[in-house]
Amino acid sequence: MITKVACWEVECDVDKTSALYAEFEGHSCRCGYCRNFWAAMGSAFPQDFKLLASRLGIDVAKPTEVWQYNKEPSGLHYYGGLFHFAGKIVFDPRKPSTPGSPLKFERLVSGFELTLGEHESPLIPASFKGHQLVHLDFATHVPWILDEPDPG
Repeated sequence: MITKVACWEVECDVDKTSALYAEFEGHSCRCGYCRNFWAAMGSAFPQDFKLLASRLGIDVAKPTEVWQYNKEPSGLHYYGGLFHFAGKIVFDPRKPSTPGSPLKFERLVSGFELTLGEHESPLIPASFKGHQLVHLDFATHVPWILDEPDPG
């Protein structure tokens, strides 16, 4: 299936992506920042992204990686992370990113950005290896909601 994701057109194998996520247990880090992200996941992904992820076969409960960049002056924590899906980019109006180059994000909705790429990454889960993949990196803001001190 070919679909539009922000400024890109991608070919996505939804059934294969869904099957890969069914085999993937999910990101396993249990540091405070990651535990906070899991606790705040309901507000981390806007509805527009959840609909997009569903169209691609992505399980939003299973990012392949998550990290905290910093605490913003607003008090929200700025997080990044990524998902993978089976497929390829068929149209990229921008120069494709290469490993080591800064990511060029596109705003999906206020407070949520994403970018796509196809280069190899050490962050590919074992169950996804050996498949043609697109990685979808995201950036979002979430509150600190754990019942423990905010380390930010």
